[in-house]
Amino acid sequence: MLRISSALMIILIFCSSYLYAAADKDIADLIDLYISGKPADAMMLAMDKTDEFQGEKTDPAYLILAYLSGTLQDMRPVALASEKKPDMWALASMAFFVRNLSVSDKPDSFELQCNLQNYKNALASSKSPLVAKWKDSAEVWIKWCEDEFNSSSPLPPLLAAKSGSATVMTTTPASAAVSAADSQEQPDKSGVLAAVASFDMNSVTAGTVSGNNTLFAGRPRPVNYEFDDAAMTKYFASISSEAARKAEERRYKFIADVKDSLIKTFERNAFEGVVKTRKAQQFSGTVAIANQNALTVRNAQAAKGTKLEWKELDPSQIPVMLTFFAEQRLRVIMGNVPMKERQRDAAIDYLRAAVFADWYGDYEQASVYFKKAVSIYPPSKAAAVKLFKSE
Repeated sequence: MLRISSALMIILIFCSSYLYAAADKDIADLIDLYISGKPADAMMLAMDKTDEFQGEKTDPAYLILAYLSGTLQDMRPVALASEKKPDMWALASMAFFVRNLSVSDKPDSFELQCNLQNYKNALASSKSPLVAKWKDSAEVWIKWCEDEFNSSSPLPPLLAAKSGSATVMTTTPASAAVSAADSQEQPDKSGVLAAVASFDMNSVTAGTVSGNNTLFAGRPRPVNYEFDDAAMTKYFASISSEAARKAEERRYKFIADVKDSLIKTFERNAFEGVVKTRKAQQFSGTVAIANQNALTVRNAQAAKGTKLEWKELDPSQIPVMLTFFAEQRLRVIMGNVPMKERQRDAAIDYLRAAVFADWYGDYEQASVYFKKAVSIYPPSKAAAVKLFKSE
């Protein structure tokens, strides 16, 4: 009996080590994809990796993948789960670096230096050559941060886009997996990319989108736009088709943090326009102050702002805010961020608006937003088709 137990233990240790090695490589490839200037591609691929993950959702590898996908925006659970595991802490620190650099219009140079320094410190205890792949580059990037994003050395596209002066590297640290992700010839496990070319976006109408209404009739639609984990777990368990469940989980991940994302955006950029409530009231002005409970609409002609709880907002207001910031990305020149990158980020905003509208039953607007995303940035068609299809 002891021999059987020992054998089982060896098998379990081997399987665990194999899963960690596979997760390490997935995370490293995603970080490289960010560094190569393709954060939107990295986010979509990271979503797929979280779907496929075999371990617990408290596992540091899963949390890092979720963070790289953008569905988890809080760094704290990632840090707490990773900081005592050198390999994972090194990967987490580099994930913080690329995400901070990717999502911030005006990145904090000191915070980025801390991310890179934590990465270097973790390497001292790490035994993984894979994790050490950015060791030499980290020194250059720390100096770049110290010099307030100026460098005479060639930089990879993600860093070059934020630089005051820099030469873009002709070859980036991205692995061969990055080239494969960009290629139409890559193997397509999901079967989605193979169908993209023949998929007619004009076929996306309110009627076709509303097909989700029958299949996913039990969708939780919280009035305050805060999704409850227990309710979502119960809902997903009620979907009998595995393919449909995974498709729905993917959509949910795309919108789960929309409220938190808007609150953070308001801190940097104000929303300007009309705010509509469930009672059909309309308030014109700007929104620059918000927390988890409420937001304030300010009008120059009013003595004080109007405070509205999130649950008072009409569901259509959330996509309106998302698309406002999408259009702002297209109109406003942000440093050295190229137009193509701004179009890509705007398309992501429109896709989130589409999925949110679909989730809350506004199929007409969902169809409009799906098409708009692809018209702004045609490469987003693959993501749009994947999010639109019910299975």
